[in-house]
Amino acid sequence: MLVSSIRVSNSSNWLALIFAANFLLAGCGSGSSSGNQTNNNPTPAITSLSPTSLPAGSAAQALTINGSGFLASSGVSFNGASRAATYVSSSQLTIALTSADLSTSATDPVVVSNPAPGGGASAAVEFTVTPGIQGKVEGGGQPIVGAQVYLYAAGTTGTRQAGYGANASSLLAGPGYVITGSDGSFLGSYQLTACQSADDLVYIISVGGDAGGAGSNSAAVLMSALGSCAKLSQNTDVLVNEVTTVASVYALQQFVSATAGRYAVGTSSTNVTGLTNAFLTVANLANTNTGTALAMTPNGNGTLPQAEINTLANIVAACVKSAEGSSECGSLFLNATPPGGTTPEDTLHAVLDIAQNPGNNVTALYDVAPSQLPFAPAIGAAPSDWTLAVKYTGGGLNMPGPPTVDASGNIWVPNYTTGTYVSQFSPLGVSMQGSNGISSQITSPTGIVIDPSSNLWVVSDSGDQLAKLSSTGILLSTATWSCNSGSLASDVNGDIFGAGYYQIGGFLTSGVCEYSASGVASIVNWGSYGNGAGYGGTAVVDGAGNVWVPSSLCCYVGELNSSMVTVSGEPSTGWSDTNGSGMNSAAIDAQENVWMANGAGAALVTELSSSASVLSGSGYAIAYVSDGIAVDGDDTVWTANLNGGLSHLARGGASMSPAAGYQASGVSEENGLALDASGNIWTADGKENYLVEWVGLAAPVTTPLVQNLVNSPNTIGQRP
Repeated sequence: MLVSSIRVSNSSNWLALIFAANFLLAGCGSGSSSGNQTNNNPTPAITSLSPTSLPAGSAAQALTINGSGFLASSGVSFNGASRAATYVSSSQLTIALTSADLSTSATDPVVVSNPAPGGGASAAVEFTVTPGIQGKVEGGGQPIVGAQVYLYAAGTTGTRQAGYGANASSLLAGPGYVITGSDGSFLGSYQLTACQSADDLVYIISVGGDAGGAGSNSAAVLMSALGSCAKLSQNTDVLVNEVTTVASVYALQQFVSATAGRYAVGTSSTNVTGLTNAFLTVANLANTNTGTALAMTPNGNGTLPQAEINTLANIVAACVKSAEGSSECGSLFLNATPPGGTTPEDTLHAVLDIAQNPGNNVTALYDVAPSQLPFAPAIGAAPSDWTLAVKYTGGGLNMPGPPTVDASGNIWVPNYTTGTYVSQFSPLGVSMQGSNGISSQITSPTGIVIDPSSNLWVVSDSGDQLAKLSSTGILLSTATWSCNSGSLASDVNGDIFGAGYYQIGGFLTSGVCEYSASGVASIVNWGSYGNGAGYGGTAVVDGAGNVWVPSSLCCYVGELNSSMVTVSGEPSTGWSDTNGSGMNSAAIDAQENVWMANGAGAALVTELSSSASVLSGSGYAIAYVSDGIAVDGDDTVWTANLNGGLSHLARGGASMSPAAGYQASGVSEENGLALDASGNIWTADGKENYLVEWVGLAAPVTTPLVQNLVNSPNTIGQRP
């Protein structure tokens, strides 16, 4: 703009004239017209997203972008892809999120861009699709409406005894639970950072709700064990019901604490392997996606008690499908109450009590099931007890002998009639050595022991050789010794001991053999043909390193120190046990007492003190003569009976099992037993050629057995 003339009426207006001229010149710039001035677009900035995250599996919905500098022409990219934006104001835009955007867990950058002139892109702000947990809760096949669904990570930080059933942590955001809808469905995001690692083990608890319109029932508490946190990142979809509750509680029973309003799963920091294997066992029993009991294990070689699992689920359903304070719940809780114990207040606690006291009120519990059974097939009459046993085949099992468990929970089994083969099974009962097992070079193997270096030693009662295998089953060496031993024991030095017949001058006599870690074989005479270790004898090592040898024929017990010298004061015939007969198995408890089971004659167990005093009087009664005995992590005693069952004795010898023992359908002859770190009992059925897993029945132990002696102080009779 040009000024050609300015009239000034007086001198006082000169300052005004100068000001006006400077203003006009500033507006003209370098003299160009104001009609050519450029107005640049702003650079946008994002301050927040709403919502900031959604769980995987969420429905399609809008995402609101808050910030500044937004235009009607602003563009939005979501995870690098252009999205149509709806302009709300200069401080807000929206875009549509599709179900595909929200299908799996992800972190997606959101960027707003303005066009030129000026303009540019904002800094990216992340939108998170959190790993989702979704599914349904059902009771008796009906959706449970209004249930509170919780997600926990099992505790793994406790110290030995104190860690069990403790230290679980919540993983759900917000109030810690989500509510099931009208169809029983739920959807919740979980806090991934709450898991210490992808290996953390997670489980769902559902509390309360109304199943099928019967009315709200706070005692309806259900469970499903899902596995590792890493599994949830795959957008887990589950069905929680009575079947998943039975499978989860039975497999995890040694790690569960259930009191009113508290349902914790946990273990010690030194038994994460045991808890992990127990979680894996759940999937061997039931499909947690469909809520159905399996007839066979997923690998196809394990026969499951499907009808019994369904029957237990039906019993629980009678309460779950009823209203608060119903007679069905009252009957369940009354009959699930352990002898001398506390009456459960909810269904999860009731299942735990049944699992841990499987011989209690069996018929009365069976009668709790409703007339219309929601789960089938079910058993048609009350069983002998409520134990769950899985029968595995394959892997070369052929007249299998006493099993043993390694540090990973794998089970090793000698096979008497398959030449030289031994079998190895995973904690899930899957053969790890093909269909025939692996050759030990020992003819008709009868016993296996694991030494402190995790090597396996194999022996036969029909020869005079030992074989040494690596922890993966590779044959390392063979050795000759003199005993026809039925089983073996190892001490903390890796010395191997056995007992049985050997020949002197053409005559049979009885002896105890040692094969030292340095490779030297030795034997000492103990007893005679009539009262010694006998054919296929056994040995066990105590915490002091002494070797105990029961007579497999009569009624004596030998005790030798680690130098293979008879302990001071022992009679020449051994310590007397007038109740003993055919004692082919022995075990040591936490007090260093020795327990021996009769394999012939009267069905009795003898307990001796560490100084060989008889503590058991005329003997502790068991259901049937036995070919295996073991002490669990609560310092109680289990025997594998030759009629196919198990007996359970408390400290002091009181029976904790039914008079007939615990029974499993189709199991007829138990040859030895081994306990694992998950609480499972493993037995070998030498007649039917099964490896049998009694799920969660015993308190967990440290494996292999010799590791209890290596630990300082020793941990025999304690949980890992």
